[in-house]
Amino acid sequence: MSAAASHRTFLQAAVRHWRYFSLAWAVPVMLYLGGVLGLVNGTTFSLVLVPLFFAGQLLAYLPYRRRLIGYWALVFWAMLVPLLIWAALVFGVGLLGGSLAGAVLGICMRFSDPVSHLRSHFSQEYLGQLRNTALAAAGFSAGLIVLLAQTKGQATYSEVSLWAAIASLVIWLFAWQYVLPYIVHGERTYNHFNFNLAALLTLSGLTALLTAVVAIVWRLSVCAGIVLTALSGILAIAVLFHNWAVDRHCNGSDA
Repeated sequence: MSAAASHRTFLQAAVRHWRYFSLAWAVPVMLYLGGVLGLVNGTTFSLVLVPLFFAGQLLAYLPYRRRLIGYWALVFWAMLVPLLIWAALVFGVGLLGGSLAGAVLGICMRFSDPVSHLRSHFSQEYLGQLRNTALAAAGFSAGLIVLLAQTKGQATYSEVSLWAAIASLVIWLFAWQYVLPYIVHGERTYNHFNFNLAALLTLSGLTALLTAVVAIVWRLSVCAGIVLTALSGILAIAVLFHNWAVDRHCNGSDA
């Protein structure tokens, strides 16, 4: 078999059977997030992550057992790729995560230190608005999933939209739970609030939710999908300029 044919076989295995590999790919992500949030200990590791690891490997083994993929495709996608994901998270996110979130805040806010500025305006009302936004977006995402479940097998069904809605639901539920302890424990915990993480959650949640909606609209009408995509980009630019205008006003008030 030529190198090009081998590469095509590997890619076809992932494209056709990615559902079987998805849990194996998700385990290192869950392990990393659990470690970052301090949720991984002897109990959770043995009772949650270890069973998930073996379940992921068993699920990934099914296409090979059914002779749908080759042995080396199984090794690559079920064993090597999870290791690469883990390495990327450990060595990549730690270095890039803070700078990326800081860049997002820096683009949206024209302050030399946007985190310090936000912290100076931090309040219980701000936390309440974040909580309500997260719950509303999570509810909308759940509604999209129910809608897609009703349309499965029809022309309007979009698998891209389904997975984007699932990602949006998980992200916004996590954002809600992240904000909740600060509301419960009050002002003395505000210094612990991570604005970089909040910015990343908001950006990723909005992106996933918009992707879910746009994917549905594209299945209904290509023209409507193009219009929605273009209008979304224009709206994002308008909101960015509006934030800059408000920040300039706030700079003048603080001076």
